[in-house]
Amino acid sequence: MKKIIVSLLILVFLVSMIFISVGCKNVETTVTTEAETTAAAETTAAAETTAATVEKPTLTFWVMPTTGDAYLHLYDKFQKDTGYKLDIITIPVPFEESTLTKWAAGGRPDIMEFQVARNWFSQLNPEENLIELSDMEFAAKTKYDMLKVNFDNGKVWGPILTAPREFGILYNKEIFEANSLKVPGNFDEFFELCGKLKDLGITPLYAAGQDQWPLDLYTMSFALEDLKKNPNWWSDINSGKTDFTSPPIMNSLEACKKLIDAKYFQDNLLVGTYEEMLSSVMEGKVAMAAGQNSSIAQMATEYGEAEVNQKIGAFGFSLDSNCVGWYSSVSIYVPKTGNAEKEAAAKDFINYITGPAYQSYLDEAQAPSMLEGFTDGKVSITAKQELHDYFNKDNCPSWSQGLVASWGPLETLLQEMWAGTKTPSDVAKTLSTEFAKNAKAAGIEGF
Repeated sequence: MKKIIVSLLILVFLVSMIFISVGCKNVETTVTTEAETTAAAETTAAAETTAATVEKPTLTFWVMPTTGDAYLHLYDKFQKDTGYKLDIITIPVPFEESTLTKWAAGGRPDIMEFQVARNWFSQLNPEENLIELSDMEFAAKTKYDMLKVNFDNGKVWGPILTAPREFGILYNKEIFEANSLKVPGNFDEFFELCGKLKDLGITPLYAAGQDQWPLDLYTMSFALEDLKKNPNWWSDINSGKTDFTSPPIMNSLEACKKLIDAKYFQDNLLVGTYEEMLSSVMEGKVAMAAGQNSSIAQMATEYGEAEVNQKIGAFGFSLDSNCVGWYSSVSIYVPKTGNAEKEAAAKDFINYITGPAYQSYLDEAQAPSMLEGFTDGKVSITAKQELHDYFNKDNCPSWSQGLVASWGPLETLLQEMWAGTKTPSDVAKTLSTEFAKNAKAAGIEGF
């Protein structure tokens, strides 16, 4: 009996040891699994922390000296929202020449502001030096055919987000209202209006002959109608099939000469300045002057929006209609740098500024949207809105917008025409000669 009891105790002991052994193995297995899980979690967390603290690349960005606060604030917003950094380098005046000098020396930023006017843009040699952006979302949203007008062959090199320089006629509303005068709808009515003003003892128009460049606002306006009638003019002149003696330019120059001969400009037109032009219209010393949307904004800065809203109106103008002309929109390009990471980051920048953040620029700049799907910024200057309303009804790019080569010293030639030392034909022939010479030097086919 004792042997049986002893045997049973031994058996129980052995079974217990087996259970204890198995239990210990299970405990050891559980402890090992938790340790491995904890280590794995710590490794993952460390990796995530490292990824989060890795700095995104800094992008070099060439910008114009006239880039406004609304754009600079948009660029700051990009940095804050994305973690990218921008090394913004302001290219000095003269902007286009300074940019092209750096470009020719091999300088390549990651992003750059630059003109879309072809005589400047073509000098970047985009096919070789820029990343084409046709596949980006903004390309399908761009309004007013801006991309088609500015970039040929169906390619897109950058977004156009800034409203172009819209030009037309600025006028003193108080003079018009006091004399029951109406906005003219064509050149004949315009010429007749100038005659009425002169008979009233009021100088009809202002010419900034000393500064020269504002004179071209008249020639650009008066060429619009012929450009609309002959949209192939740009391709014809760029290929040498025609020249500046053709109707858009000649008709425009002759219209200007008719106003000059009728003495509808102020007496001191050869010493007239752009600043004095704006003040003369504002103060009622002259009734009208060719100007642009930026002119209206400048007047508001100098005189205050309330006074400008009271005194200044604007309308589009060409030979046969109230068409508004425009020129020199600026785009933002992505140069080829060979750095894939930065090139991808630059495209992220383009996506950002053409995405929802674009609305913040429109609101601050009080600017009309160049992309579908956004609300125009509310414009508080009525004349600026009036000019854009005419633009929405009927617009056409300036004759200079689509030319592939330089056409020489136009402003000086216009000054000489206003002075009476050159005829419209003289101006047109000189422009033709200069354009052909520069096109040939650039290797453009047809010259």
